[in-house]
Amino acid sequence: MIKEFFQSIARWFSQTDLFNWFLAKVFPKIRFTLYYTSMRGWKYEQGYKLLKKGDIIVTRDDNKASTVIIGGDWAHAGLCIGLSKDGDNYECAEMTSKHFTWSHFSDMCFEADRVAIYRCTDWDQDYIEKVIAKCKTLKHAKYDNQFEGADSELYCSEMVVVADYEKRLKVPKEHLEVIGMDYYSPTGLTQAENVELVWHSDNAIPPEKK
Repeated sequence: MIKEFFQSIARWFSQTDLFNWFLAKVFPKIRFTLYYTSMRGWKYEQGYKLLKKGDIIVTRDDNKASTVIIGGDWAHAGLCIGLSKDGDNYECAEMTSKHFTWSHFSDMCFEADRVAIYRCTDWDQDYIEKVIAKCKTLKHAKYDNQFEGADSELYCSEMVVVADYEKRLKVPKEHLEVIGMDYYSPTGLTQAENVELVWHSDNAIPPEKK
């Protein structure tokens, strides 16, 4: 009963203007250290060499408040929609506190301590292009702080699930204990039935040791 009470309070607060202001302006900036994230350039370069269109990128900043609340191995996710070396302006799409965001792989890496790239084994090249096209139609979506699920409002991992309109990933839902509801988590993307790990920054080998 006590847990359900606090979850109901959390759900109520998440619908207030104060919460929306806090989520957009304050919460993304809360970190429990003054140090930078631990990602380094040589790790980024190794990951970038393996990155392909349609890849799912998951990240984690160990000292960010959102990481603590979300829980799990990963706290954020994005989708690779192109590569700058191929002439595309932006490499990734992600949902952030600034809503739908065009970014580069480097943007995601250097705001994280850990990064991994996953690839769907059931996405052929033709379908990947369709997934990317679907993702681009979501460019006017706002960030979904209610975790309700709608194309007009999305959270980061939900954006990837929606872009995969044929549901080939087969992503399991996880329970968000804070507000007592199930949702598609960044960690859940990595546990999808049809994905494989391509690269993990923790396993990157320093150049001098190669």
